[in-house]
Amino acid sequence: MQFRIANLIVVLFACSSVAFGTAQSPDILIYKGQEYPIYNEPMELYFAKNPERRPKFCGGRSDLWRGYVAYIEVVEDKLILKDIRIHTVNPADPLCLKYSKLSEVAPDGKPFKLDWYSGSLTAAYGEHIGDLDFHNVWKVWEKYTMFDIEKGVLKNVRHFTNAEYQTYLELIDRKPNR
Repeated sequence: MQFRIANLIVVLFACSSVAFGTAQSPDILIYKGQEYPIYNEPMELYFAKNPERRPKFCGGRSDLWRGYVAYIEVVEDKLILKDIRIHTVNPADPLCLKYSKLSEVAPDGKPFKLDWYSGSLTAAYGEHIGDLDFHNVWKVWEKYTMFDIEKGVLKNVRHFTNAEYQTYLELIDRKPNR
């Protein structure tokens, strides 16, 4: 009996080291007509305060656990939620993000400013550099763009190559906590 339990533990441990999750679909930030995939999920702050406004989750898709993709546009330097889409697992609509839920999410059903959000939204895009390690999205992309936001207003845009971004991450990692 002890031998079986020990074998089971070894097998579970070995399997856990090779088990990988699926990379999550990013939200989309539209800036000067270009779509940037962002991985910060700024709408989650909104849904934490307004849980009744979260779009209804309608089925499993391993790359979209939160159940939606937000489309946010910079309009006159303001972050505006333009749309929020879900998918269904209906065979006639396989993995399609075409069902708008803006009317459920927005208080009046119309696009609105993300005035609660402050921080950086980071886009990682372009060709893959090196190994495809989706658990560390901050190392595998060719280009990065950071959008610095204060209370829903765009303050700064910074573009990086992969090497420049890695140097930036090392520099901020070395800063003392304040």
